[in-house]
Amino acid sequence: MLLIEHAVTVLNQGHCAENILIDAITDKNIYALKPDLVARGIRLSRQLSSIQLVDYSGFVELVVQHTLSCHWKEC
Repeated sequence: MLLIEHAVTVLNQGHCAENILIDAITDKNIYALKPDLVARGIRLSRQLSSIQLVDYSGFVELVVQHTLSCHWKEC
């Protein structure tokens, strides 16, 4: 899962979805677009530190690596 644009706000410490993310990172790869975090002034909490931050090149690499790429409303 790659969090981009406004979706990165779930990474704010104390967000209502924080526990869901903590559970998900135990067996899933979760990425966040670093420029979107920076633009919103968001820092990862220690509990979410295993979420991998990627730049735009990393975003492209993820799209190339995975055969299925879709917007959450499409899947």
